[in-house]
Amino acid sequence: MIWKALYVIAALLTKVWGLPSSTELDPLQVGIVKPYQLSDWIADMTAAQAIGIDAFALNCASIDSYTPTQLALAYQAAKQVNFKVFISFDFAYWSNGDTEKITAYMREYAAHPAQMQYNGAAIVSTFVGDSFNWGPVKQGTSHPIWALPNLQDPAEATSGASRAIDGAFSWYAWPTDGGNSIIPRPMTTIWDERFVKALAGRTYMARLSLNLFTRIRLTLHSGITVVCNSLQLQKLGVHL
Repeated sequence: MIWKALYVIAALLTKVWGLPSSTELDPLQVGIVKPYQLSDWIADMTAAQAIGIDAFALNCASIDSYTPTQLALAYQAAKQVNFKVFISFDFAYWSNGDTEKITAYMREYAAHPAQMQYNGAAIVSTFVGDSFNWGPVKQGTSHPIWALPNLQDPAEATSGASRAIDGAFSWYAWPTDGGNSIIPRPMTTIWDERFVKALAGRTYMARLSLNLFTRIRLTLHSGITVVCNSLQLQKLGVHL
């Protein structure tokens, strides 16, 4: 495994918040696994299973030419090892005009044996992408879809019906005032409560504290190869 970035996300998972109890999902950045072979995906998934992770959210970008190849390998590997995956479209790169492309991916994978399902529908999520309309994607895909986009403001959930969302994913796993940075205050459930209230019974996918590990192999101009390990922990308001 040359590159790896794993974010621990979900569970708090009660019936009210919409996912099966004890389910843990872990997003993997497809954008940094360009050289992966099938064996690399199998190794990652087997390692994840060993520590209790049930599925990978496959964060992918529209600009990476290898996205189709790596998604195909990920789904193939997951099927082989009895693991689950689902796509998380990174709207730092996708746009509201990419409906046709996103629909094509969902047509291809929504009914795949390795696709993570909820209530008989294929789970799909995003990074940002708050204003994307999932209605046309659902209409253009024969298999049911359960859209849980990342909403930056829980108030956006109140207009979710017009965008055909089934719930939402929160990025706030550390003390925050609503931005993407940590503030020096104790961790609370205030943002969870706001999301749950705004969603009014729809699915809430909560995020646990971020544990990000990145291993980057760099080759310098001198020909020397350097491996850089970086660990960042943000848990219960502690930033190390």
